Amino acid sequence: MQSGSQKFLFDLSPNEIAARLNNVVINVLIERKALNLPFVYKNSLCTGKNQFIHEYPDGRKFLIRQNRSNSEEKVIRQL
Repeated sequence: MQSGSQKFLFDLSPNEIAARLNNVVINVLIERKALNLPFVYKNSLCTGKNQFIHEYPDGRKFLIRQNRSNSEEKVIRQL
């Protein structure tokens, strides 16, 4: 049920959705930084489906490979 000025997701404009998601992402990044957890993403260096970039709050970046059967991560190289 809607309360006050809160709208359901499907009642929001694209700009309102983007603004809400932006706030959520910023809050998650702040929390992850406080826990020294990496920001994980893919880019052109990730040539395999199980390769990712781990970027830590202190600026260190690693190309990693994740084992699909047990989620173990191995650093391929530091960037």
